[in-house]
Amino acid sequence: MSNILVFIVALAVVCIVAKIFSAPVKLIIKILVNALIGGIVLIILNWIGGNFGLHIDLNFLTALITGVLGVPGVIICLILQMFI
Repeated sequence: MSNILVFIVALAVVCIVAKIFSAPVKLIIKILVNALIGGIVLIILNWIGGNFGLHIDLNFLTALITGVLGVPGVIICLILQMFI
């Protein structure tokens, strides 16, 4: 009987710990997907936009902005490139 009680308590603890760590994992996955989409858009923009004079240099700052913000980050970098 005590083995069943220990198993139930252990299962409850595992469920609670999984619930606590699931939110950061979802956030990390969202940031990684956002960075991947932003990087792909940046590559496509440089590939196609190179013919029209639209080119965003890839450096730490543009990679950081694009990685964190995704597609809006690429748009911000493009606007900054046009005005600077």
